[in-house]
Amino acid sequence: MRRLAAELDTGAASLYVYFKDTDSLYSAVLDELLGSLSLVRGRKPWRERLVSLLTAYVDLLTAYPPLAKTALFTRPSGPSSVGLWEAMLALLSEGAIVGRDAAWAGDLLLQRATATAAEEGERRLGTNTVAADEQVTEVIEGLSPKRYPHLASLSNEMMSGTPTTRLIWSFEVFLNGITATRNKP
Repeated sequence: MRRLAAELDTGAASLYVYFKDTDSLYSAVLDELLGSLSLVRGRKPWRERLVSLLTAYVDLLTAYPPLAKTALFTRPSGPSSVGLWEAMLALLSEGAIVGRDAAWAGDLLLQRATATAAEEGERRLGTNTVAADEQVTEVIEGLSPKRYPHLASLSNEMMSGTPTTRLIWSFEVFLNGITATRNKP
């Protein structure tokens, strides 16, 4: 709050008139950013539009790593956040995913998207994730095929694919599971 207040040439106490704490400030900033998302409309199939929306959400958060991390623990409830949820629920409804299934599916998909954005944001900041990826690759490649036959046989696949390719695949996996699994009353 002090740093932001200094940037705005005011005192931290002035900000508390508008925001009760740092979390509410971050939530407001996040909601403002979410307002720039294009809520995918058009003639493409609902799944494709939903994956596009979620990918755009990840891209947006990845551009702001500290907010991406904050989004893991903050539940923004401003108009843009509500608009994002409404768009997701409308797309899920097009796929005959409604009621509790849709509510839980939206939550699951946003959790996956937000966690991915936080992880990618950390990579962009140059924190230890790149070194950790290299270390994991090195460990997997050095495994004994006799002791770890499955890992050793998949060593080239474990870290393969671009982040976007892996993200889209994960959304498809979730959507396949969601459409095949219905909540029992």
